[in-house]
Amino acid sequence: MINQLLLVAEVISAISVLIGVIVGFCKVLKWCKNITEGERCHLRSDMLHTYYRHKNAKRIRQYERENFDKLYKAYKALGGNSFIDDINDEVTSWEIDS
Repeated sequence: MINQLLLVAEVISAISVLIGVIVGFCKVLKWCKNITEGERCHLRSDMLHTYYRHKNAKRIRQYERENFDKLYKAYKALGGNSFIDDINDEVTSWEIDS
């Protein structure tokens, strides 16, 4: 009888620890999701800033274009939606100033 009670107590203790680990892991996943979403927003903002600064002239400096390309790749790698695809297509058609 005492052995059975000890076994039940050990199982309950193990389950409690497992639940704690799962809850902690979920908090980390939510934190990572929030960081990813924020980074995606920041990348999109930087690309739009570059776009609106040069859209009338339809010319872009070479280093800005290279930076825009890197921002776009990072944005898409983080699961960015197709909103920025049209912007990217337009920017890639602009003349490059060296």
